[in-house]
Amino acid sequence: MDVKLRAQSLIEFGLPRNWIALVVERFAQGGITSLTSNELYMIVKRVCNILRTEASVIDVRGDCRVVGNLHGSIESLQAIFRTYGWPSDVCYVFLGDYLATIDDKIQTNVFVLLLIFKVVYPKHILLLRGASECEHCAADMGLLDLLTTSFTASLYREFKSVFKYLPLAARANGVHLMCNASLSLKRGNLLDLEQVVRPCTICHRDGIMRLLARQPSRLGDHTLQADPLRTSTRARPKVFESLETTV
Repeated sequence: MDVKLRAQSLIEFGLPRNWIALVVERFAQGGITSLTSNELYMIVKRVCNILRTEASVIDVRGDCRVVGNLHGSIESLQAIFRTYGWPSDVCYVFLGDYLATIDDKIQTNVFVLLLIFKVVYPKHILLLRGASECEHCAADMGLLDLLTTSFTASLYREFKSVFKYLPLAARANGVHLMCNASLSLKRGNLLDLEQVVRPCTICHRDGIMRLLARQPSRLGDHTLQADPLRTSTRARPKVFESLETTV
């Protein structure tokens, strides 16, 4: 994995260069299971603190790349960075669904790698919420078992916090709205998404997703209801090169 972390970014965000460099190096060799509980905790906690400062609908100005569902494909993520540029120079908006289950084994490396990038490049890595970013869905996919077995149970609580604070949508240059297919404006409007109070959960239990039908004031910090998911295929993620010219 070709991972380049610039010293200026590390200093700017208060990260010890030796710590983050070691994390990236070992992650590149063995993925999430090569990290210690403390390292993973520090990554997730820092990301959660960053997400708390972001709005439910993020405003993106200028050129950006929009990446569709990755579904756990680390190869696709690497290919996207090689093709469209490193996050230090390019702004990326990811539309959620980072986790996947393949051969009854949860794939977490894409999500953890994006969390590391979010710590180092918080303004250039924008992570939106998808259907898999839900405490119930993630647990059903095997995240709870993985973290409990390989790390500590407390780590799962931190991951749940990240899920609950992930933004719901992004608006590029005041014109283009970007969100995961699991969220719909069919029976709502942009104001509904903007006024949702986080932390909140997008609940996907027993394969049932309900329409976004309640007012934000009723949603509070509880459950955000959403549209039924489309067929869950692991298609290659789509990348829109520029939202100034592409919808």
